[in-house]
Amino acid sequence: MSAFVRRPAVRSALLAATLGALVLGVTAPSQAAPAPRAAAVKSAAATSTVGGEISRTEMIQRVQYWIDKGVPYSQSRYYPDLQGRSYRTDCSGLVSMAWHLPISATTWSLPEYSTRLGSLDDLRPGDALNNINSHVVLFTGWADANHTTANIMEHARPGTNARKATYSRSYITSNGFKPYRYNHVLDTPVTVPDKGMTNVTAVGDLTGDGITDVIAVETATGDLYRYSGPDYTGNTARVKIGHGWNSISSIVGVGDLTGDKVADIIAVDKDSGDLYRYSGPHYNGSTRTKIGTNWNTMTGITGVGDLDGDGVPDLLAIDPSDHKLYRYSGPGFAGGSRVRIGTNW
Repeated sequence: MSAFVRRPAVRSALLAATLGALVLGVTAPSQAAPAPRAAAVKSAAATSTVGGEISRTEMIQRVQYWIDKGVPYSQSRYYPDLQGRSYRTDCSGLVSMAWHLPISATTWSLPEYSTRLGSLDDLRPGDALNNINSHVVLFTGWADANHTTANIMEHARPGTNARKATYSRSYITSNGFKPYRYNHVLDTPVTVPDKGMTNVTAVGDLTGDGITDVIAVETATGDLYRYSGPDYTGNTARVKIGHGWNSISSIVGVGDLTGDKVADIIAVDKDSGDLYRYSGPHYNGSTRTKIGTNWNTMTGITGVGDLDGDGVPDLLAIDPSDHKLYRYSGPGFAGGSRVRIGTNW
């Protein structure tokens, strides 16, 4: 359904059509014969099965196919996916196609195939923003680190084609959209396939796509690499952003310490024990600022977010001399801010 249509009669008609198609084992005619597709393109989004597990990348590839074909909006016509299965060409049909559902669900029935998320900030590419009474779209990522603008794919209303668009967070909340995640989404775990990597560290979103990235040091060269989520593969997802990092013993992601809305890191020089802050997104030497000494005597250094309510990320660390756990307040993490919060660690 369109974001601009609220008609109970349409709801009944759509539900009846969907149930009728299931009982009779037929689908409505497609609005146009699918154009020939290259085998390579077809195989790119052909790894899932109907109603089975599906990756986030494949969800977006499937909708991109409709966008590339310029499929027009309609609540009565159908168009095939890359494998030839037809889906209704309205908003909920597009999301049904993206998730590779067995039927063209409606805005009201899509929640039966998904789980509602606790917050808009939990959204990941391939999730849905759904107002069950009006409209549903496929979320593809945040356009900014503050999560104020969402990138989406949608079938909006009659007279438009499948398209990419952006929704502001205020528009999403004021129009009653709720976040949902398909129950069979295949979330690839964070893995770094390159051999000999160390100090693999989650650092937040560095590329502006709303997905957490990781950095890691290549042991053989000491080069620092950024790996883009959600799959963290090598190839094009791996970008070299520094060198000489084999002199570092610990790297910790701590969030934004400098107020520039980009995640920073802290790192300990293994030879001197000095603690340095490196500003993102590239963490090069010119952004390095010494903020402490004797940190090679501490273990288990961990970024934990804001624990003392001042809006600045803090650290936890264990002092091996007494096995006690200490909290250090950011942004300087100086010894004077150290507070013992645990024993026998």
